[in-house]
Amino acid sequence: MTKRCPWCGEKLENPGIFALGQYRCRCCGKKSTLRRDLRFLWVPGAFAFAVILLTRSVFALTSVLLIGVSVYWYRLHAPLVRSTKKYVPVKTAQARLTLLEQQGFVKKRMTFLEGQCFTVVFINENDEPLSKTLTVNADSVSFDDDELTVRFSFLPKCTRYKDFPKDTPLFLFRGRERLAKGILTSPVAFPRLDASELGDE
Repeated sequence: MTKRCPWCGEKLENPGIFALGQYRCRCCGKKSTLRRDLRFLWVPGAFAFAVILLTRSVFALTSVLLIGVSVYWYRLHAPLVRSTKKYVPVKTAQARLTLLEQQGFVKKRMTFLEGQCFTVVFINENDEPLSKTLTVNADSVSFDDDELTVRFSFLPKCTRYKDFPKDTPLFLFRGRERLAKGILTSPVAFPRLDASELGDE
């Protein structure tokens, strides 16, 4: 799975196993790391459990297999987060989207991961583009049958975005695959945050 820089949206190369999950973008120079989320261990854990049931063995080979599959799965699917100790202001928006193709329960939740980078294009009522392709980060995702509500943030090192009002239609992509169409349910703007959420200055 292609990973994108959570600072500027550029595609990132695999840093190698000795980088310990830390990426550095060649475009903007910023660092990012794999997001820590135990949900990414469910699939390799279930696989290892199936191996144990089939072989009726919990010796070294199964343990090594579990570790290897877990690390590979995690590095392949885990989204990236920005490495910074300071609060970085970014513009956000919320959208209601309808999937363009039906997806199963597992596939839908593995496709629309919180923290994952997607690309969007804002369009008019004739599906003609109003903007260039923009990379956004899915801060939160909630599901309802073939619809989903996504709160996404624009990347701090991306200078291509514009402010769009509520009810602006858009397409959402992963790579070149068009996943969903929807509208903004809130305008693109800086969020109003409580002082306790700002972190260290």
